[in-house]
Amino acid sequence: MMIHGVAATMAHSVSGRRDLSEVCQEFEALFIGELLKPLDDALAGDSHQGMLAPLARRTVATSLSGSLGIGELLYQQLAAQAGLRDDGPA
Repeated sequence: MMIHGVAATMAHSVSGRRDLSEVCQEFEALFIGELLKPLDDALAGDSHQGMLAPLARRTVATSLSGSLGIGELLYQQLAAQAGLRDDGPA
């Protein structure tokens, strides 16, 4: 599915700019979490630490969300294609 199709789908399922902005920030957090996945192996030396590694990764990813600007760029692209006002994220 092309970005245009995704934007059209989101225009019907997302109630407004704030929801779209939140979804884009969540996507950025998931993306950062995937980038940090190799750290799970590094922290898995002890079985107790290994169990906490995914939680630590999600916490760090959520904290870093917004710092790379991926969510903002995605928001701008999808908002423009969905015909939402382009005032930036709410």
